[in-house]
Amino acid sequence: MKFFNKTKASVQTKKLGEWKATLWYTAASLFTKAFGFLTIPLYTNLLTTGEYGYLNTYNAWISICSVIVGLSLNNAVISIQKEQKEIQNPYQSCVLALSLVSFLGISIIIFLGSIWIMGEVSGILVLALIQSYAVFVMNFLLQEMVLSNQYIKYSLLSVASGVIPVLITCAIIPYFFQNQRYLSVIVPKAVIAVGIMGIGMAFIFGRGKMFYNKAYWKQSLSYCIPIIFHTLALSLMLQADRIMLSYFEGYEESGIYSFIYNITLVIGVVVAALENTWKTWFFQTDFREHASIPMHEDPLLVSYQINAKAKVYLVCGEAGILAFVYVAPEVIRFLANEAYWDSAYLTAPIAFSYIISLFYDFLVYYEYRENATKRIASASLAAAILNILLNGIAIPLWGAMGAAAATIASRLVQFGLHLKTVHRLEQTVLPFRLYLPFFIRSAFMMAVFLVFYTMPVVRFSILGIYLLTRIKGIGEFFKL
Repeated sequence: MKFFNKTKASVQTKKLGEWKATLWYTAASLFTKAFGFLTIPLYTNLLTTGEYGYLNTYNAWISICSVIVGLSLNNAVISIQKEQKEIQNPYQSCVLALSLVSFLGISIIIFLGSIWIMGEVSGILVLALIQSYAVFVMNFLLQEMVLSNQYIKYSLLSVASGVIPVLITCAIIPYFFQNQRYLSVIVPKAVIAVGIMGIGMAFIFGRGKMFYNKAYWKQSLSYCIPIIFHTLALSLMLQADRIMLSYFEGYEESGIYSFIYNITLVIGVVVAALENTWKTWFFQTDFREHASIPMHEDPLLVSYQINAKAKVYLVCGEAGILAFVYVAPEVIRFLANEAYWDSAYLTAPIAFSYIISLFYDFLVYYEYRENATKRIASASLAAAILNILLNGIAIPLWGAMGAAAATIASRLVQFGLHLKTVHRLEQTVLPFRLYLPFFIRSAFMMAVFLVFYTMPVVRFSILGIYLLTRIKGIGEFFKL
């Protein structure tokens, strides 16, 4: 009882701060995504499907390269979360300096390779590499803000980096880059990212006042090298379907699939808000302090707290994702022209992959806390390789639907591998029986959507019944 009383008191003390964080994360994500949604009709009407496909393929490469050029060193912030600021500040400064060295070295190698293969270094390649490193630096800043619970700064940076480039694009797209209109989207986003990068680097270097420390560089590389492969594998999984669709089916098919994928980014708002709030709570909670014993000597006490809270998050995540899926056909009709309407059915498989991703997020953060980064990397690499292989088989056969099915299959494998790793560490934490009802219910609801997605009255009726059955579970979230 001592453990539960302490836990209850701690939760009551932190409730206001946790709710503030959740509201700020959600509001920032909703505002940024909603603002981005307003530009979708602009892009889909002013850009051809081929240009829209090129734009999303470029963004896919940016996502992948940002992992490579920065060596995923933003995750080193996690490894020193419990240290004093006197250690954290110079450590972060040294790690950022190491990432800059990595960026410059990798860029030189890529430039030499481009000259050897293509005979030149194209302007778009230079822009992509600089933007990739700028994205890495922003992720570095955002990671620090989440872990230190600076949710206001996180929200302001997220909104600024998302909204300002869109405003610039809206202003210049009718007048500039008429022969390559996708550059009206790419260039403003790159410029703003570089500006934020410069300010962020100046702040971190000025605060830490240290650029090289052998021990810090060695420790950060030791912790992050496995995470490099993990993060790269995740980026490959997220982007491989669009890149391979462009290769096998052309930019038009890729553009349509990318549009549906971008529509489902609303789901990413739900997942990101829940994930950020969970991450802050999970890494700031001292389970040993609550239990007054080593964490693994009485795992049931710790497991109860983690599993009970995870279940509440899963209920909210599932409800939010399914609710959006069931109204997605109407959203698509509102935002895009008829060329995209017939692909509304793709919302279901893409959204189901998001649900699986939410499931294993809890497992991954437990692995981070237990320093099992090598197992995180191996699971993600295995899933990414499987995803590429399945895309190579499924896309030529079934096009965009094959890409979505390959993503689901690879993420299921990834979930299974993470589940196995966590259960090796502690069998009572996040057991499969916790996830099973959510798997069954989500799969059933997605199948029902595929049957009735052209019948809005039936869809809305089914959604209403589902939400009525989940009211009690959703209500638990507001009691956290």
